[in-house]
Amino acid sequence: MCDDLAKFVPSFMICVYEKSRDIFVSDGILTTGSWEPHISVLIKNLLQVHSKNDIVFVDVGANLGIHGLYAAKLGYKVWAIEPQTDNLVKIFRSALISGLMDRIKFVQNGPKLIINK
Repeated sequence: MCDDLAKFVPSFMICVYEKSRDIFVSDGILTTGSWEPHISVLIKNLLQVHSKNDIVFVDVGANLGIHGLYAAKLGYKVWAIEPQTDNLVKIFRSALISGLMDRIKFVQNGPKLIINK
C-alpha cells in the first residue's frame, strides 16, 4: 500500500504496511500523513543551506525511508541503510513510484559488533 504525502513540500509517495502489521510508523503515516514532522522540518532547514552537489544524506536505520525519500525529493543524494529486507523493498518501491531512483542508493546492512582485544 502506498500513500501520497501531500503534507510534505515537495510531496512524494511512500509505501507502508497495513495498519495491522505496523501500528507505529505505518499507522502514523496513514493516519496523519507524516512521521516525525519536526525532524522533516529540521532536515529541510539543514540541507537547504548546502549545495545539492556537496551533500549525501545518509539515512541509517531508514525503516520505511520517509526522511531519506524527503531529502531525495528535495534534490539531494541519499544512502538509505536498512537491515530489514521488507523495509528496504518498501523504500525501493517508494523511490521508484516517486521518480527518485537516480538519487537514492539502497544498502542492506545493520550494525556489527566489533570487539577490540
